[in-house]
Amino acid sequence: MPTINTGSPFTNTLRAGATLMVAAPAGGLALIERTTGPGVVEKTTVSAGASTTLGPYLGTCQFKVTSLVGAVEVTQGQADAGGGGAGYTDAQALAAARAGIAASVLTQADVAVAARITKAARQGGLRQGNPVITEYAEDGTTFARYMAPNDKIIQRGQCVWIPAPTGSSGAPAASGNYTNLAYTGDAQCIVGEIGSQSGPVCRLTATVAGGIDCLYTLPTPIAPPTYRGNFFLDVVLRVPPEAVGNGIDIVVGGADGGRRRFKFNASAFKGGITTLRLWNPNHAPSDLAQRYSSISSTDESATPFWDFTSNITYIRIWGQNTPINTSIDVIGAWTPTIVKPQICLEFELAEFAESPANVLRWLNAGLGASVRATSLPSARTTSIVATLKSLYDAGADIYNGSQSRTSLNGSSTEALLRSEMGLAAAWIASKGWIRGADTFSTIGKSSGPAALMRKVAAQFNIRRGDDGNSRANVFTAGPAGFDTPMHMPARGYNGPTVYINYVEAAKATGGILKNFVHGVTAYTGALPVPDAANPIGGGGMWAQDMDILIPYLQAQVAAGEIDVVGCGQLSAFLDGLG
Repeated sequence: MPTINTGSPFTNTLRAGATLMVAAPAGGLALIERTTGPGVVEKTTVSAGASTTLGPYLGTCQFKVTSLVGAVEVTQGQADAGGGGAGYTDAQALAAARAGIAASVLTQADVAVAARITKAARQGGLRQGNPVITEYAEDGTTFARYMAPNDKIIQRGQCVWIPAPTGSSGAPAASGNYTNLAYTGDAQCIVGEIGSQSGPVCRLTATVAGGIDCLYTLPTPIAPPTYRGNFFLDVVLRVPPEAVGNGIDIVVGGADGGRRRFKFNASAFKGGITTLRLWNPNHAPSDLAQRYSSISSTDESATPFWDFTSNITYIRIWGQNTPINTSIDVIGAWTPTIVKPQICLEFELAEFAESPANVLRWLNAGLGASVRATSLPSARTTSIVATLKSLYDAGADIYNGSQSRTSLNGSSTEALLRSEMGLAAAWIASKGWIRGADTFSTIGKSSGPAALMRKVAAQFNIRRGDDGNSRANVFTAGPAGFDTPMHMPARGYNGPTVYINYVEAAKATGGILKNFVHGVTAYTGALPVPDAANPIGGGGMWAQDMDILIPYLQAQVAAGEIDVVGCGQLSAFLDGLG
């Protein structure tokens, strides 16, 4: 690059990802003019004996360097070999970031720093932990599925039943409104560990209106598997979104002549492989309850209930209003996979004055915590940014709270998801808060369509999401690892008793528990302190609740029963990393 003399300005185009360094000699002075938009020029002065580096930027830009005094040295750094120079390899991610700049939501400096962080993450590739399978998504793409770290697995699930194809021993017989069974291989379904264990899968296709109804008589009865005295059986299906209908019921028949019907409504299915955990509600903590009615009293009225102890002799797959010509794949049944419970509490607190000190108290007790950040102008004031930085420096993880805190339920579009995920991601990363930044949450823990969420999230290195509409209080692992981690269940805080019940439920099932707190303030009313949510922010915590929760959680951690983690550590756990 040239030496610029007084009166001879230098004009050039800086490629995406490149840098420009301008150095003024002792006694010199330089002016840099960079065009950032139609009619918009950003000016920077370089004083005597100093130098300034600009870039890298997401896109190309025009610049002019003028020497006002003395000779000025101009040096241009090369763009990153990967192209784009910023780690945003997807054009839609570029568009989202540029839109944020145009709307004055992000500055070029924000985006430049975020770009470098994101590129470093992408260059590291997919984090390699404890891979289980590669799953085919409904849009034809593939993604890796991971199991928890080996030292966090208490019990690995064992395959106890594989559906047999038509015409062989153990194949289903036509009965009731059973529709059609087509036998397929595992192409476009699963490969890897489950594929090698189960071989081909059985595909059930709805050929008449009303759904799928298929009863498998088991060649070898299954002894009911248990964990800590409670019955658990994981039935694994692959259910694409178009085949969900009103949900799918699993009916279990026992050697005692009884049966139980487990009803899973449509919210249980987020696309792809789904592990449906059957359990005995009479033994588990009450707050374990998944979002299905575990026993139906309608079709079993003339039949005794299966007693949860006699051998299982048949499994019935019963689709509720499965749309005609759609299919589900029956993969098999496994004993439960149990992991050491991971307890994650998210504080949505930056706007509440008393909250930071209470979160510091939580952190100082040796408990992991997460704090929400969003790039809304009202939530990125100087004081809020300082609060977030102090909590991050103290050990709290910072997660992506979305751009505008809008609901993603209903008619979410790709453009909306890019805006909500991407703009907040770039702003958070620009502050250097990368621990926990791959976790995303929006208002009400609402989530868009599974395939669309995965597609857009990948553009911004977002790997986890919260879902208030999920089917369970506890997020358990199946034999294929964790289902749809972009849709992890998250529950609101509702007082210490309910929260402790949630933790006990996680211990009873071996899984992940996520709860969120909207703010923390001290209770000043008549005693006793209400054993319920603090109304601050629509669902907060009383500061006095920590007097109960901190010693309880510390005792559980000391006993080796649970880990209390921030969302960054939880994300690593979901990738099979320690």
